[in-house]
Amino acid sequence: MIRHILPSGRQVGGEEIIEEEEEAERVMVSTISFIQANLQHNIAASGILTRTVGVKGIDMALVQEPWYHEECVRGLNIPGYTLYSLRGKEGPTACILARNMDD
Repeated sequence: MIRHILPSGRQVGGEEIIEEEEEAERVMVSTISFIQANLQHNIAASGILTRTVGVKGIDMALVQEPWYHEECVRGLNIPGYTLYSLRGKEGPTACILARNMDD
């Protein structure tokens, strides 16, 4: 059934019309906030990204060239977030920092 939304709630062409308020209750909207950054293996850039994600409540950070030491990503430890990365031949080249779903 096609439903036309009219504030009056009347029917048009024999089709049921739902008032605007009723239709709005059925719609659920979610947003996810992303940030993308190339840190160029820089310690200071890692700190800025960590602060930005924490303060602004970013849901997911897509990170290229993270700072790493001994083949592990460093400087992106944020409580309530999980870091996903893979080691390459010369260390990690990218990672994803994602907010934990239960937080």
